[in-house]
Amino acid sequence: MYIGIIFKNFSDFSEIVTKIYNQLANIMLNCWLNYLAKYYKLLYMNYQKLITSNIKNLRLKNGLTQEQFAEKIGITINGVSNIERNRYQPTAKMIDKICSAFNITPAELLVTNTSACEDLVISINTLISNCSVKQLKQIRDIILILLRKK
Repeated sequence: MYIGIIFKNFSDFSEIVTKIYNQLANIMLNCWLNYLAKYYKLLYMNYQKLITSNIKNLRLKNGLTQEQFAEKIGITINGVSNIERNRYQPTAKMIDKICSAFNITPAELLVTNTSACEDLVISINTLISNCSVKQLKQIRDIILILLRKK
């Protein structure tokens, strides 16, 4: 009923929906390209330093001293210190111990810190990952309408 009041005929409505869909597709494509570009910078980073830095951040995040962390993963304090200062690269077995002790995956040790905006994009992507094509089109339409109000 409301659609009939806003639009003179179905073809006007259909044309607007098509435009909205196309614009949302472009927006989502640009978001994905930006997202991928930021995460592919990982390829150019020193992954060893990233792993050791993330191990230290994991320890600090859990409020552990080097001694407590060493005890939890079964190495010496000196071993933890060397890992955190990137003097010693943990073996695959050590990475497995660390991941098991903190219930994370090895891939999580390769993740760079993200900004709030990137976290939001990831969150939105997670929410829409199981949506149907019809639902994605509706989401796109809503986003475009919101963007026009700016």
